[in-house]
Parts: sequence; C-alpha cells; structure tokens
Amino acid sequence: MPRHASNHDRIARAAAEAEATATEKAAAKAAKAAKPAAKKTRAPKAPPRMKIVWGVGPIGGTPASTYPYNARAAADAEAAKKGANWCVSPQKVPMIDGE
Repeated sequence: MPRHASNHDRIARAAAEAEATATEKAAAKAAKAAKPAAKKTRAPKAPPRMKIVWGVGPIGGTPASTYPYNARAAADAEAAKKGANWCVSPQKVPMIDGE
C-alpha cells in the first residue's frame, strides 16, 4: 500500500466531500423553504358599543331629529306636530365615550 495518496485520489475525495456538503446544504434549504412561516394573527377588533335612540323623520327618509330611548313620548309628540307623513323609528347609533 502506498504511503501517500495519489493526486487523482485526493482530487476525487475532495470532489466527493464538496458534493456531500452541497447536498446537505440543498437539503437544509429545501427543509427550511418547505416549512411554512407561521403568520401572526391579530385579535379581532371589538365591535363598537351601540345604543338605540328614537329618530323622527319623514316615512322612508332620514331622521330629522333624534331623542334618547327614554323620551319616546317627546318623539311621538314631535312626529304628530310635523304631520301624517312623519314617523318615529328606532335607530342604532354608536355610543360616545362617557355616555
């Protein structure tokens, strides 16, 4: 058995090591790419708090004035004063902080 490896053997061994290293790197890169990144999800935003008010306006139209929920009698009185084509309808509106 020769004491030293021939030049041909050294080149073949270096090529085999380089190919093995390249294969390992490609496998690691493929494993990293195949693994989907976890998306961070946000908590859903809470819907705004709503309150009901009485709207006085023409039938089928937008309310001309609004009254608090506990003032239904005043809303009915204004609708009667305005005429037969005016009505009182409940409206949902967002609450303002401090109400």
